[in-house]
Amino acid sequence: MHRRLAAARAAGRQSSPTFAPAQSLLPGGPQTLSLEARLLQILDEPPDASLSTREAFARKETALCEAIAAVPMLEVWHLHKRVSIGRSDDRLVKGLARLAPDRRAKVIAFMADARRREAQRSRAA
Repeated sequence: MHRRLAAARAAGRQSSPTFAPAQSLLPGGPQTLSLEARLLQILDEPPDASLSTREAFARKETALCEAIAAVPMLEVWHLHKRVSIGRSDDRLVKGLARLAPDRRAKVIAFMADARRREAQRSRAA
């Protein structure tokens, strides 16, 4: 992408006005933001008072994994990379830190497994 822009400038012309980076491929692109918003919504929801704490957080873990499974592998890969870095000012990292360590590890492992799931889906199709 940068080479193309540099080559266009070197040739003395501007890049095409229709050229725009694929935002969904970049961390923080539109789909990542909507996934992040959904994950934060799940993490911020209070546990169901009619369930035991264990059951309520098991449902929360399941909801997180279902939301992650619904988006493309590349978006999950970017999100996993960001969560693995674990910046202290990242709201998603803070939200995941509130989960029990074993549940947090399962959700992060589910993110890491996105590539394998995508490969299995494409093989089955």
